[in-house]
Amino acid sequence: MTTSKLFRIASILALIVYSVVIIMGLIYAIYGNLMPYHLNYIGLTVVQISSFDPELAILAALTIRLVGFLFLSSGALLIMIWYFSFRKAEKWSWIANLIAGALIIIPLLFVTFVVGGLNIPFPIVVVSLGLWIGALSLSIQEVFMNDTTDT
Repeated sequence: MTTSKLFRIASILALIVYSVVIIMGLIYAIYGNLMPYHLNYIGLTVVQISSFDPELAILAALTIRLVGFLFLSSGALLIMIWYFSFRKAEKWSWIANLIAGALIIIPLLFVTFVVGGLNIPFPIVVVSLGLWIGALSLSIQEVFMNDTTDT
């Protein structure tokens, strides 16, 4: 494990972002229904959706739960990468963090803004994006400039 103070800060920031992904996953997986900001966006209640098409209401609930499990699995995988590799400043884990974060946080930022506007969960996603960028920025020098070689 590296000892640079900036890298330790970057590692903590990354862990916070991964934890937020898991918390969001838990909320979606456990609640398993359209969130209030989803309902505000479509302008209907769950009862109205159910009365219009019960299968659509079931599909929406299952999709929300699926998104929750996808967040849980992504967060768990990222924490495993963080624990076994990122903390050791291995290059592949930094690149994996860049790709996974870009594929999770950036689209999530866009979708939460479109669906929920500036309300919750948009501020959470913005903070997570900032922490993710901070983690990558603070760690890039140590990851790519250290003298150890990856195998």
